[in-house]
Amino acid sequence: MNYQKNLFLLALAVSSLFVFKTDIQAQHTEKAIQEAASIAEAPSKSIDDFEYTIPTYDIKEGKAKISTGTHNGFTIFIPHSDIDKVEKRWMKLMKKKKAKPMGDFNEIMAPKAKIKTISSERIDVTSTMKLKGSGVELTALYQIGDEFISSKKHPSKVKSIERMLSDFALIFARYAEEDMLKQHKKDLKLHNKDLKIKQKEQDKIDTRVIKYKKLLMEAELEKSSNVEEQNLINDDINTTENNIIKSDKKINLLKKYNKPKGLKGLFSR
Repeated sequence: MNYQKNLFLLALAVSSLFVFKTDIQAQHTEKAIQEAASIAEAPSKSIDDFEYTIPTYDIKEGKAKISTGTHNGFTIFIPHSDIDKVEKRWMKLMKKKKAKPMGDFNEIMAPKAKIKTISSERIDVTSTMKLKGSGVELTALYQIGDEFISSKKHPSKVKSIERMLSDFALIFARYAEEDMLKQHKKDLKLHNKDLKIKQKEQDKIDTRVIKYKKLLMEAELEKSSNVEEQNLINDDINTTENNIIKSDKKINLLKKYNKPKGLKGLFSR
């Protein structure tokens, strides 16, 4: 009977252990499904929650000093930019406008630039750049013949200049965002790496949990078996104690028995 009971408990423990392990596997499967679903939903969430305003720039008109004197010019601040990159990009823009730029960020001269959005005539563009805070301040002067363009005399041309400078500054807004994108990708790579480490840790923890669960069940079986053995021993003790009491009573009765004369000492040891 005890053997059958222990066998039943062992079967129950193994069954519980299998269910526990299956539950862990099911949790892993469900987690993987949820992660896959979240990845699938990520693009739509990103689009739905996306808000972005194209940067605008304050362009100031005023007197600017260059090598040929002080003349009317236009200044724009380009945030989060590097002066070497601004210089290189401005040179490239002037070459695209059919000019042959000379100099460096202190003063770049681009004679006979062809900028149709400003004028059908060739324009001499002189520019200076200087660091300011986390960005670069660019000042550009546009000269047609002997005259420098100003809002007082050439309002329509000034609108085109402002648009040209704003478009130029937007290039660096894109550069800054591209740098941010690179950083985001690096961060994502690190996060995924950390996640994989934690997932491997969880697998090890789950293995230990299964092991400890098994040990606990085995210990419960041992405890149950031990208690049954104690009960059997207690039964033996009770039986033996009862036998002792009976034997004592028998001996006492035999001692009180009226012995016949002539048999003295026969019942003593």
